[in-house]
Amino acid sequence: MTCPVAVTWFLVVSGYEARLTIHEAIKDYCDEVELPILTSDTFWNQLVNPLYIPKDVILYADIVYCTDQELAEQREDVDEKQFLSLDIYTRRDTSATLKPVFLFIHGGGWIRGDKTSPYPLIRHLAESGLVVVAINYRLASVAPYPAQLIDAKRALRWVKKSIKNFGGDPNFIIVGGDGAGGHLAALVALTPNNAEYQPGFELVDTSVQASVLINAITDVTNETMVWNTNFPEHFAKDIAKLDKSNEDFLKLHSPIHNIKPDSVPFLVFHGDRDNLVPFQLSRNFIEQFRKVSKSEIQFVQIPGGHHVYHLFTSPRSQYQAIGIEKWIKHLHHDGKHA
Repeated sequence: MTCPVAVTWFLVVSGYEARLTIHEAIKDYCDEVELPILTSDTFWNQLVNPLYIPKDVILYADIVYCTDQELAEQREDVDEKQFLSLDIYTRRDTSATLKPVFLFIHGGGWIRGDKTSPYPLIRHLAESGLVVVAINYRLASVAPYPAQLIDAKRALRWVKKSIKNFGGDPNFIIVGGDGAGGHLAALVALTPNNAEYQPGFELVDTSVQASVLINAITDVTNETMVWNTNFPEHFAKDIAKLDKSNEDFLKLHSPIHNIKPDSVPFLVFHGDRDNLVPFQLSRNFIEQFRKVSKSEIQFVQIPGGHHVYHLFTSPRSQYQAIGIEKWIKHLHHDGKHA
């Protein structure tokens, strides 16, 4: 009985801390904040069944977002359709009002991961009335970086063109991600309409309205001294397949070095016990963003949060999902989008 009791106690304590943290984070733009209590069925039913999809949510799976020509240009020895596809989650309703869109990019160090990972965030946002798009992209083992960034922008192109057919608003898109997916999400948000990452669709508008980052890799250089000394070389050689590390290339592909005065708003989460992506990276990103950009940025430190605290259903991950929902709806309601 010791182990179940310990696990239950951990979930309760971490959930209570997260409830206080999220309440503090969202109180500034929510007049009445009613977060579910820890004994809520919302939490414990999903804990028993972590793959649960709410009955009023529809899943449209494995939609290819590339053009036929782009698919024809891919490697013949790899079926790349699995990498160049997306899933859409949307609530069943008959409302004619277009919903905010959340485009989510999974993490995994650019070398692993999949859009079908059971993120509680995806299910919650869909159930709360957003249209959620979870994408795959070619991993570094299939195509060297920046193929992953190009794929994310290809997916965004598809969303802009087609999401209205699923009830989503193509003029209000939030891009988010975790870990390496957060790196890609941040760069999508910070490099709109950059022709270098839009081969064959240079004139397509790839701007978004805001970005949500979770334990994101916001700096792939060694300047902050928070990575071990091998990481920049790892990114350059193993992810980008360069012959050697290139400082200019690393800066060009670090979100912290792409912040501009007119950058879109950001909501940044980071667990303070993350042992894979240093917590200090997010602090540095926040500090630099506030120096350079005029836009809103909010930082939420998750007490005791490790690198994948948000990947599994728990009161903590559910409270975080509620916080993200409230922040997105706050932006949408206030019209803080282009």
